[in-house]
Amino acid sequence: MKPRFQFSTRNALIATFWLAVFCATLARSDDFYSTMSSDYAQVTLISLVVAPPAAAAGAMFGHPRIGLLCGLASTLAILLCVALG
Repeated sequence: MKPRFQFSTRNALIATFWLAVFCATLARSDDFYSTMSSDYAQVTLISLVVAPPAAAAGAMFGHPRIGLLCGLASTLAILLCVALG
């Protein structure tokens, strides 16, 4: 049996929320994050740019929690590469 791709209203709303977070992060990245300390600004910016697209993609395929976990895992991997490299 071939799996079908279906949209649900709940998952569409979750994906819309995560895409709004992503777009707001890109729109305010110059103004807001420049006033913060450089270490906290980099961590916040990386986590808000990497995690929301993965969470939105996971929500569109019916697994919003798995998408969010993948986004957070990739954020952690990027931060560890930067810290150890």
